Amino acid sequence: QMTPQQQQQQQQQQYHRGSHYGYGGGGGSRLSTPGSVILATLLTHYNKKAAKPFAVSVAALSAADAARAAKDPAGSRALQAFVEGGVAGSSAKAGLLSKLAGCWGDVALQAAGSFFLEKAYAWADLEQKEAIVREVSARQSALLAGCHWGPLLARKLAVDSYSRSPEEWRKRAASTAAAKRAFEQLLADDTPAAAAAAAAGGGVAGYDDAAAPGKKRKKQQQQQQQ
Repeated sequence: QMTPQQQQQQQQQQYHRGSHYGYGGGGGSRLSTPGSVILATLLTHYNKKAAKPFAVSVAALSAADAARAAKDPAGSRALQAFVEGGVAGSSAKAGLLSKLAGCWGDVALQAAGSFFLEKAYAWADLEQKEAIVREVSARQSALLAGCHWGPLLARKLAVDSYSRSPEEWRKRAASTAAAKRAFEQLLADDTPAAAAAAAAGGGVAGYDDAAAPGKKRKKQQQQQQQ
């Protein structure tokens, strides 16, 4: 029986000979690298109107095609652009992640797939995050033993924590999500649009009173004296 390192070397040798593609055993040729790069560029650098038809096509992928793309070096980049870009809506992105249910463990065992999985996990809501971690935790032994990226991915997803106590993992994930939302709101309040709105409205509600109570009291005293 071969060690995990020997199995990985054999897969790499077979891959370079073109006799094995290592994408979940589904067979078929690799997806076009130039085509995937063009698609990723359209989904991230073009305006929504021009890129929308391409996003619709990605959203319409079958579960089998989505799984194949997620495990392909080129295809996974296109899916990553779909998830991280601003062309597709939240429902379309969630739909794509749902199609990959049952495949996340296999995706995690591919180098390119693991990177896409990490980005998908970052975007996903708590329910889909747990679905991803649940499937990856079921393949934890293979991930840690046979993939050099496995330990890092497992730490980022807190796979070990989920294996020990799913309930504790949920609490921590919910706390992290809440902190992220608060931080994003803080950044949103600091945008030029927010600043203009604050200037037009005399400041952000509650900010002047909290930041300058002395000025407020002085103004009240002046009014009383008058």
